[in-house]
Amino acid sequence: MTQTPWMSVSDAARAIGISRQAVHQRIKAGTIEARQEPTSRTARGYFWAVSPEAVADLRAARVAYAGDMQSPATEPVPV
Repeated sequence: MTQTPWMSVSDAARAIGISRQAVHQRIKAGTIEARQEPTSRTARGYFWAVSPEAVADLRAARVAYAGDMQSPATEPVPV
């Protein structure tokens, strides 16, 4: 079984359909699995790599939410 490589914040944002800033906020809040990866052997720094499973889960949740928002209400909303 081959593992899907972890993705960059930009790729994760594009796949989920949210902004890069929203992905960073989720990383900071601990609601998306991510890890720090070194930028290279010579550079001092890191970038965030996001779990592909976490991206798939968030994408599925957004699709389900969008589907719920488009289904008609079963009861009229009181005015």
